[in-house]
Amino acid sequence: MFDLPTNDQNQNWIHVNGLALPLAVAELYQQTDGLLLLLTDSVHHSRQLEDELSLVTAGRDLSIFHFPLWDTLPYDVFSPNPEIISERLKFLQQISARNDHGIVVMPVQNLMQKVPPKDFIKGRSFYVKIGDQLVLEKWRHRLDKNGYHHVSEVREAGEYVVRGGVLDIYPMGGLAAFRIELFDDEVESIRIFDTETQLTIEQVTQIQVMPANEFPFDEPARELFLSRFREYFDVNTGRSDIYQDVRKGLHFSGIEHYLPMFHANLSDMFDYLPKDATVVHCHNSHAVMATWEKQIQARYEDRRHDLQRPLIAPDSLYLSAQHTGQQLTAYRQVWINSKLSTEPQVDVRSSLIKKPDFEQQTLAQYFNRSPDRVLIAVDSPGRLDIVQDKLKKAQPPFVYVDNICGFLNSDVPRALTVAAIENGVYLKQQGIRIYDEGLIFGRRVSRRQQGQKFQANPEDIISNLTDLHLDSAIVHIDHGVGRYRGLKMLDYDGEAEYLEVEYLGGDKLFVPVSSLHLVARYSGAGSEQAPWHKLGSDSWAKAKQKAAKKVKDVAAELLSIYAMREAAGGQPISINEQEYRLFCDGFPFTETEDQEQAIVAVKQDMQANTHMDRVICGDVGFGKTEIAMRAAFLAANDARQVIMLVPTTLLAQQHYDNFLDRFAPFPIRVELLSRFVSNKHSKEVIAGMADGTVDIVIGTHKLLQKNLKIKNLGLVIVDEEHRFGVRQKDRLKQLKADVDLLTLTATPIPRTLNSALSGLRDLSIIATPPKARLSIKTQVVEWHKSLINEACTREIQRGGQVYFLHNEVQTIEQMAEQVQKINPKARVRVAHGQMHEQDLQQVMVDFHKQRFNILVCTTIIESGIDIPNANTMIINRADKLGLAQLHQLRGRVGRSHHKAFAYLIIPGWKAITKDAKKRLEAIESLEDLGAGFTLATHDMEIRGSGELLGEEQSGQIQNIGFTLYCEMLERAVSALKKGEDIDLLADDDSHIDVELNIPALIPEDYIFDVYTRLTFYKRMNNAKNTDSLDNIRAELVDRFGPLPDYAVNLFHVLKIKLKAVKLHITRLIMTEDHADFKFSHPDESFYATLIKLLQTEPQRFKPLPDNGLRYVGEFETAEQRIDAVYQLFDILQP
Repeated sequence: MFDLPTNDQNQNWIHVNGLALPLAVAELYQQTDGLLLLLTDSVHHSRQLEDELSLVTAGRDLSIFHFPLWDTLPYDVFSPNPEIISERLKFLQQISARNDHGIVVMPVQNLMQKVPPKDFIKGRSFYVKIGDQLVLEKWRHRLDKNGYHHVSEVREAGEYVVRGGVLDIYPMGGLAAFRIELFDDEVESIRIFDTETQLTIEQVTQIQVMPANEFPFDEPARELFLSRFREYFDVNTGRSDIYQDVRKGLHFSGIEHYLPMFHANLSDMFDYLPKDATVVHCHNSHAVMATWEKQIQARYEDRRHDLQRPLIAPDSLYLSAQHTGQQLTAYRQVWINSKLSTEPQVDVRSSLIKKPDFEQQTLAQYFNRSPDRVLIAVDSPGRLDIVQDKLKKAQPPFVYVDNICGFLNSDVPRALTVAAIENGVYLKQQGIRIYDEGLIFGRRVSRRQQGQKFQANPEDIISNLTDLHLDSAIVHIDHGVGRYRGLKMLDYDGEAEYLEVEYLGGDKLFVPVSSLHLVARYSGAGSEQAPWHKLGSDSWAKAKQKAAKKVKDVAAELLSIYAMREAAGGQPISINEQEYRLFCDGFPFTETEDQEQAIVAVKQDMQANTHMDRVICGDVGFGKTEIAMRAAFLAANDARQVIMLVPTTLLAQQHYDNFLDRFAPFPIRVELLSRFVSNKHSKEVIAGMADGTVDIVIGTHKLLQKNLKIKNLGLVIVDEEHRFGVRQKDRLKQLKADVDLLTLTATPIPRTLNSALSGLRDLSIIATPPKARLSIKTQVVEWHKSLINEACTREIQRGGQVYFLHNEVQTIEQMAEQVQKINPKARVRVAHGQMHEQDLQQVMVDFHKQRFNILVCTTIIESGIDIPNANTMIINRADKLGLAQLHQLRGRVGRSHHKAFAYLIIPGWKAITKDAKKRLEAIESLEDLGAGFTLATHDMEIRGSGELLGEEQSGQIQNIGFTLYCEMLERAVSALKKGEDIDLLADDDSHIDVELNIPALIPEDYIFDVYTRLTFYKRMNNAKNTDSLDNIRAELVDRFGPLPDYAVNLFHVLKIKLKAVKLHITRLIMTEDHADFKFSHPDESFYATLIKLLQTEPQRFKPLPDNGLRYVGEFETAEQRIDAVYQLFDILQP
């Protein structure tokens, strides 16, 4: 394809762009008999290249191996993700067992890191197959020797449990957990099982079991570690936590960075690579290795003096960049786009495609004029039909091909395929253009992380029907509050699915699924307190009238507040973009999509002529602090002072430390004001605030002192507003009257949520978790010593730490003693708010530095304590805590790449209150990352929503439901802004009645789960445009397969409704021989079109009373009816 030289010389390929790299590598693979080693500059580029290779070689017999880099830094105090260790072990086992043809992709840094010797993995791996003899006691000993953890229930790789004649194991290097059943000592069956449900899925004939770590941890290995520790380090072993942990047989976090101390000798990757391998440098390998070596050395020098964690010298763990480069010269090498290489050049002749200009031409015209062969790669199977529809006028027509390889090997001029590629590429030599979908249509569907769920708009979360259960309160905009009785299939001139609502007295209403925009889950109180209206009575009308009057008053007050804000006139900040970009570059992670949107919103707010009042709602660890830091930088860099108000001294200290690090390169003075700060220094800080020499102050309620003077306050940041009392909030109102306000919260209290959703405050939701973040497994349980021991042992065995929350200071010491007895090997300490501040600070520092395993504490750890190594939370008497508190506390764990667990202990379900039960059920059911916002809506139902502008938590919202209240308020504010009078009880444009009398539904055999169907029905009805409907359609196809005809009909019905709004159509009813339309408020040009139709085609079009029109024809099939409506819409389109 690229005419690559077939000799064994080194080469430098030039003009290699986009997909041209994997395509050229695939051609090189065909020419060589040995292994190809592709070296990249990062984990991200390795994964991307691996994915692209899979796409361009689909259908070929090709082995692609990936050797991942540890997801920790050199000399880190954290251990790598177990999944990465599993993947590395599997790779080393595969590569040592076979030296034949294949492609290996890895970051070049991996070549420098030493690895276990080849005989370690081979000598400790074994197979188990049906019919084998297996003595359980010997097996347990063998698994323990291999580093596996014995638990009561297998959940993660590296764990096993024996129950009677059954052995559950999750082997390293495997993709699933297995259940081995024995008959006497013979293996009778081996089944894969789900670690969540513990149910078996399918049978297999054999499995492979590899060691659980890259180091041995049996008694000889531990003795070797202890011996070398004493030999290498001049420290008191009796006071060394890591020495004592290994002596007791416990892992400590970061143990992998002591690899040489467990092995007699280590190997490197060159011991595993065959000598005839070809090395491809996808980036400047030598520069990357030199940078990596400097980072290793810098981290070693920075940490080598910590006597608690003495470090091994770099040359024991890593090869030098120079030595690695020398080793590479023994192999044939190919450089990609190298400007330094002197090897013979090979011109691949490719370039990236720029986004086409469709301003002057249609999509079809653009491709019709192209002389090149064209392939469009769409992101998913669900997008295929949609893109084909948009390209149906192209000539020659676009045909579907199975994969990229199939297109390249054919002579098809125009084709579509499913392949999620990053960039389009032009292959000049071949005359081929490959477009990614985003180049042509924009990113219609964001590429979400695997397993990440759809994120709804804030209002949609409340009106969503996902949480609707049988007998739940539900509100219909025309008929009031009833009770949901399920989905029913009815055949009324075409089979369709209906939502059944029962009203007081037993009357029932059946709502078609194409009209679910008229229905919402009732929010405002729990179902028991919700009203229940009688169908046909005037009680609902009266409730709406009363609410409408109240809403108009609230809307007027809102506008008054808006007017006051605008009159105050806020002074927009001036941004130095270059310095701001430098500050942003200090963020060590990649911003999530939600985070980026919130950052942009805050920046725009601060540049506006009105004062900012924005709530940032995001789960703990989702990046709210970074948004606050950037806002603080923008203000401070423009000579405005910033105060950040936090609820606890511990959180203040942590924020202060983080701010100090980030602002260190800039001439911005950051200070702390809390009880951890001496009186003398506090006076200096207060004086600095008054004279303007202090730029940013982070503090507790001390910042709310009345005598505190701030020379030029520009921004107030409030973290967890719900933790402050009424008096403190009153003082806060005075402070924020004429400055920008940014509120950070994980679970907004109902009133904050209420006002944000109602437009009083702006709202940004961060619902996208950082990459590799896992949800927290939450269980509500009763107290059992065995459960406490199991939870603590599981965490400590993997080198982690445990929070044990006991919120009674009087008995906390006794509880700590009890926890110590249950876990005799653990090191237990106590922390609570009545301790002396220096003692409390020291305990938290020691916990952060992993000097003990279990912290028995009060809710003092609720806000902001960031210990990534602590991933198990046990909360005693969880029934006594509020929903926001529980969510905050649970968020203290799960802040790293390890699976986290939260155990909520109660005295028994019968011994707790109804509200406590609802709170616990809500938090247990919502394990999804980013669930804080949804939990706030549950809290609103349990406690009431709160008056928008008052303090009492009751009101009109409870009478009509939160969704309708917000909808009325939005319409009222909009009308008042325009100076119009509005009838809030009149139907709006969304009340369009479309009855095509065709089967239009999502069949039960397509999506069996009723709640999932309801969710999709509601999302489809809430879609504001056809693109949104297309995205939902694509998602359905991706998740459940090709759409059945009835579901396709439903999408057409909903698209017809959307188009009908623009054409002033309020009603459309269709039969076999005619379609009746009713119009509202058509303008003069539209009337002219109608009159022309009636005059030119009187047989097909006939007038009806009240702005009606009849369209006559033969419409027997669903397809004929849909096509006829679209044709008429084209005619009526102005």
